[in-house]
Amino acid sequence: GTVVVTPSLGGCTGAPQNFAITVFATPTVNPIGDVDGCTGQAFNIPLSGSAGATFSWINDNPGIGLAPAGSSNPIVFTASGTGTATVTV
Repeated sequence: GTVVVTPSLGGCTGAPQNFAITVFATPTVNPIGDVDGCTGQAFNIPLSGSAGATFSWINDNPGIGLAPAGSSNPIVFTASGTGTATVTV
C-alpha cells in the first residue's frame, strides 16, 4: 500500500510525502510424511510450500549420508549406515 504523510506545524502544512509499504506473508512449508528406506537407497524428497519460498533444513544425524544442513530442494542423498539397528533422523 501507499501512505501519504503531510507534515503540519503551527497551522502551516508542508509538502506531502508518499511512502510505499510492502508486507510479505509468512512463508509456509507443506508437511511431508515419514520416509523409510535402507542403506544404499537413493532419496529424492521434494519440499513445497508458499509460492517463491526457499527452504533450508538441518539434519541431526549426518551418519545417514545426508549433510548436517543444506538448502537444496529436493533433498537428495544416498542413505548410508552400519550395523543392524534402525536409525531415526
